[in-house]
Amino acid sequence: MTDATINKKPLTRAHASATCPIVGVGASAGGLEAYEQFLTSVVDEHGIAYIFIQHLDPTHESLLGQLLSRRAKISVLIIEGGERVQPSTVYLTPPNAQVSIKNSILELVQFEEPRGRRRPIDFFFSALANDQGKNAACVILSGTGSDGSNGLRAIKASGGLTLAQDPTFAKYSGMPRSALDTGMIDLVLPAEKMAPMLAQYYGREKIQMGFERSSEQDFLEQVVRTVRYRCGHDFSQYKRATLLRRISRRMLVTNSKTEHDYLQLLVGSADEAENLFRDFLINVTEFFRDSDAFAALREKVIPKICDEKGAGETIRVLAPGVSSGEEAYSVAMLLCEHLKPRKTKPQIHIFATDIDKSMIERARHGIVRHQIT
Repeated sequence: MTDATINKKPLTRAHASATCPIVGVGASAGGLEAYEQFLTSVVDEHGIAYIFIQHLDPTHESLLGQLLSRRAKISVLIIEGGERVQPSTVYLTPPNAQVSIKNSILELVQFEEPRGRRRPIDFFFSALANDQGKNAACVILSGTGSDGSNGLRAIKASGGLTLAQDPTFAKYSGMPRSALDTGMIDLVLPAEKMAPMLAQYYGREKIQMGFERSSEQDFLEQVVRTVRYRCGHDFSQYKRATLLRRISRRMLVTNSKTEHDYLQLLVGSADEAENLFRDFLINVTEFFRDSDAFAALREKVIPKICDEKGAGETIRVLAPGVSSGEEAYSVAMLLCEHLKPRKTKPQIHIFATDIDKSMIERARHGIVRHQIT
């Protein structure tokens, strides 16, 4: 085993790269301790690349690379831009830029926001999801605030794996708890147990776990029937390939070796039925999510509706599939914005629905993380 090295010289874009999973690891306050714990179980044989995204003071040189290189059993590199991601390597962000990724090549991007509003973890997770799809994973470690909670939604939606440090073991639990509040975290673990789980997950994925053709239909029917019994929703008309892909993913996460093993787990565990139900849905939302649609709503639809309504009348809006409510609140904002100049206004009633009760409950409270407002 060779000693870890810290190296500021970037690899060239022409450098050959083996296909490997890429894991974004985000932390802020208490991050050094969490990173060191995470690295205790990272070994070269895992063949995974890790991109550490942290909140750094842009006016001071960071010593994080030197400190982590003493603990790591694999190479530790500071990103300069242009590196093609290599397996069994830790990449660190510099203090004065945020990181993106395109075609497995790391890029440095200047901050546009002032220091107090920067979200480098969200920024990288979103780019990673877009570039790597199910080959991506994200980890949320110790930190205050909620950076990463929005980006992990993109990782989840793309088929990637999402992990959060157990808040009881985190020096600062704000970021892990915020991640858990999304309802989209696959695994909650102490930092030192994450790397072996990632290696196990991707190791099994390489086997290309599938289903026996002779029993595939019966297996799928039993899974759908169990979810319907546990959660009250029927997925029998959903796309077969999508359901099998999501089931396969849960089998990997739960380390179920066979279809029979997973069925036993599903039948015996209401929690796993709920987890699979949420994986079938994957709630992805944000304010004014489809900008073109909301522009049309603002310019063409809302004026016509509002102009036909006067004082004492009511505007009723049905907003289906709202997840945690951002899109319904977006409609409300547009209506209020248009009606603001009027002295007399109609009442506004918005009826928001979603198949996921937990998401509707969050929407009902009207509390959202400030990075998505």
